[in-house]
Amino acid sequence: MKNILIGLVGSSIMEGVIGVYTPEKRYYNILQQKLSIAFPECCFSIVNAAIGGESTREIHRRFQRDVLGYPLDICVVMYGANNEDLKTPSRALREHEFEELMECEEAMLPRSVTRVGVVLGPIIDECHWCFRDENYKKFFAPFGGHNAFVDLEREKAKAFYQKKQWRFLDLREVFAADRGKFICDDGIHLSEAGHAAFADALFALLQEVVKAKLQR
Repeated sequence: MKNILIGLVGSSIMEGVIGVYTPEKRYYNILQQKLSIAFPECCFSIVNAAIGGESTREIHRRFQRDVLGYPLDICVVMYGANNEDLKTPSRALREHEFEELMECEEAMLPRSVTRVGVVLGPIIDECHWCFRDENYKKFFAPFGGHNAFVDLEREKAKAFYQKKQWRFLDLREVFAADRGKFICDDGIHLSEAGHAAFADALFALLQEVVKAKLQR
C-alpha cells in the first residue's frame, strides 16, 4: 500500500475547528475519507500544521518544525489571514513582507512535494466582531470594508499561486452561491455546510494530484 502524507498550513480556517465541533464533519476528515474511497490502494495521512489566529509571519516562524519536519507528499496552504492587527501593531507585515514570506516557504519545500494553494473565503462584514469595533471600522472604511481590505491579501496569494503554477482553489468562488449558508454567524469561519463544500472542492483538486503521483 502506498502512503500519501498531506500537510495543511494556515490559520483558523485551515485548522478547521471553529464552527464544527463534530470531528467527522470537519473538512479534512471528510477529505481523507473521500480520498481513501477514491484510491483504496493508498493510505492517506494528514498533518494539520494550522493554528488559529496566526499571521503569515507567525506561521513562517514555525514552518521548519511543523511543516518541514514531516516527509510530505502534498502541502496545502492558505495565505493571507490575520496580517493586520490594530490591537498589536507589531504583528502587521511591512510592505512586500507577505510576498517575501510566501517565496521563502515555497523555496524551503522539497521539490518532491506538490504545492496546492487555497484563497481565503469571504468575510461577512456585518457579522464579524470587527464591525462592532469603531477603530477597525475606521481603518477598513477607505478600502470599502473588512472583506474588501482582505481582498488585497487574497489577490496577492492568488497571484503567487498562479506565478508558481500551483494548483489552487478560491473559496470566494466555492461559497459564492450562498455565503450565509457556508459561513458561520461570526462572519468568517466555516459552517458545517462550508466544511462539506470545502472538502468537496479540495477533493476534486487533489484527485488529479494523487493520480499524477501514482503514475510516476
